[in-house]
This record gives sequence, structure tokens and C-alpha cells, in this order.
Amino acid sequence: MPKQSAIPVVICEYHHEVLQYIHRSIASKKLSYTNLKMVHLDSHPDLGFPKHLLAQDCYNKEVMYNNLEIADWILPLMYCGHLEKLIWLKPPWAEQIPNCITFFVIGEDKDTKGLRVTCNEEYFLEDGLYACSNQLDNSKNVVLQVCQTSDLINEIDEKEKLNEFTNDQSKKVKLDKAYTHIRPIDGEKYILDIDLDYFSVTNPFLKDYTKEEYSRLRQIYNVSIPKDRSSEKHLSSFVKETQKKYQELENIIKAFAEDSHIEETNENKEMLIFLKQLKDRKCGEKIDWELVHAAGLTTELPHHISSEEKIFDLIQEMSLLLQKLPAPSLITIARSAEDEYCPPNQVDLIERCVLKVLQDKYANIEVTLDYKDLTRLF
Repeated sequence: MPKQSAIPVVICEYHHEVLQYIHRSIASKKLSYTNLKMVHLDSHPDLGFPKHLLAQDCYNKEVMYNNLEIADWILPLMYCGHLEKLIWLKPPWAEQIPNCITFFVIGEDKDTKGLRVTCNEEYFLEDGLYACSNQLDNSKNVVLQVCQTSDLINEIDEKEKLNEFTNDQSKKVKLDKAYTHIRPIDGEKYILDIDLDYFSVTNPFLKDYTKEEYSRLRQIYNVSIPKDRSSEKHLSSFVKETQKKYQELENIIKAFAEDSHIEETNENKEMLIFLKQLKDRKCGEKIDWELVHAAGLTTELPHHISSEEKIFDLIQEMSLLLQKLPAPSLITIARSAEDEYCPPNQVDLIERCVLKVLQDKYANIEVTLDYKDLTRLF
């Protein structure tokens, strides 16, 4: 019996750096060109896209590698038709997107030429990525499942129990279709993606602000999501107004940083007071004003520094899941320590534990430590 080829395991520092390895695996036919599935363990969805890029830029790998950031790398795979089904397995503290199975369309906005989706979850609405389906060109149908790892394990167990006690073959076929339309099944090529901040995560912006300041920043950037999301017209208007508000806040910060004259109004008064007080408190310190805006846009980032016991519990849970899934064709891992999303004092321990699980489960793996390679591939 021929020896199975080793499963490639790539460990990068920043999460978007895994994209180049996915492209390489597609080019070498280790992964399918279309209809891929990915199991994504992470404290963050990573379903953003830069506002300054166009949808067509997704086809230009050099542009992608040079312009994407850690939360922007999955939607380009969907738009290019590579990735069709994504399972985001989130830890208990991640609440950016509620548990769901949602079918939506991704495409090019006819007006802005940017990348947009029809999913009306709050995550996409606030990020300005929502658009109605008739506003999109070059559309692709995609599926997103969001749940905790324990939920997926229970789903698989339930399917196995139902099959065990169901003699009717037609019912078994229906069960198979119901429970395997998203998760990987035997014979499918798929990507297992793990961010080490899944096991322990920090919000790196918190250290730059007092508790009161961060609360005020959250209030300044807060928007009221429409309760009724059935009207595409109303949702599109909400996205437009929200992006206008965010742009105005960014302009205020830029003008303040440049000591330009800003006429105080009812709309900008709260932000100006915040910026002046922040500058006074950090007297003499250099302030990265662009990061103030970034912090305002991401005040809902999860923050949960896990105990070693909790880390080991999550590692064990991941191990149990992998026992129930077929072997992936590619495993990508992000350390996320340099930007402090994964606590730097815990990342090495977590990496060792994850690799131990992968080695025990798959035996034959080939590990590339991209983060230790000083020569980048792009």
C-alpha cells in the first residue's frame, strides 16, 4: 500500500500570510480550484475587505499580498470562486457573529466596484460590506456556518446516532445531506485553518486607553442596527449613513492630528473633547492617531486571556473534533503574537500543544515555519 503524502502545515505570524500558501496549493492541485471548504478556528471571523481595494484586485495576487491585513483574507477566496463553504468555529467569548447557517452572495458593487456581500448580519452592516443582490456583478453563492467547536462535535454525533438507529435508506440519504452540506466529508479536499488566538485572545487596543476612555470611544462610534432587516433599501441606507459617520470621525482625527482648525459643532463636539483629553493625558507621548480611529471601529473585539487549564480544555476539544473529521489537504496556522492578539507569553505553549495534536492525529505532516523564515515569498 503506497505511503500517504504528508499533510502540509504552514505556520505564519500574521493570518493573511496564509493566503499565499492556499494559492500555491490550488496551483499545484493539492486543493481544488473551486468549491473548497474551510474549517476556521479563530477568535475573529476575518471576513473583512479593505475599502481602498476593488473587487477585481482579488485576482491580482501581488496586490492582495501587499495590501491585505489580518482580517481581510477570506472574502477574496470566496469572490474568486475558490472557497464556497466556511465554518467559523469560535471560542465561547467571540460574539461578532451569532451562531447561524447563512447562505449569501458575494460580488462586485456596480457603483463602487468594491467587494460586497448580501449577508445582513451586524458584522457586515457595520463594516460597510452589505449590498443588495441586484447591486452586485460577478456574483458567487457561498455558505457560512458559525458555531462553537462543541456544537459541531454534537452535530456530528447526532448525525451518527440518527444513522445508527435509522434503517430506512432514504432517510439516511436525507440525514447525510442535512448534516454534511457544509462540514467536510470523506474524500473532500479542504483547509483546516487555526489562529492561535482561538485559545487565548487579547484586544491590543485596550492597553492604550483607560476603561473610561474606551467606553467613551465605543459610545462615539456606536451605531443603531435596524431591528427590521427585511428591507434591502433600509439596510443599504443604514450602511451608507454609517460609512459617512465613520468617514467624518476619521476626518476629525486627521485634522486634529495636523493641528488644523476644526469648527466645533454638536456632531463633532464629543469626539473633539475626547481627543483633547487623550492628548493631555498622554502629554509628551507619541500618539498614533490612525490607531485611534482603528480602535473606535473595533471596540467589540474579544478579550479573554485564558488560564492554562482553559487552553488545555480547548486543545482537547479541538483534538476531539479532528477525530471526527477527515484529514485536511492543507493546515494553515497563524500565531498572531506580534500584533498581540494572541498573548505573546502564551503563544509558544499554544503552538506546541496544537502541533502535538496534529502530529498525534495525522502522523505524517510537513511543517513550514514561515514566521522564522526571513525571506518572504511575496
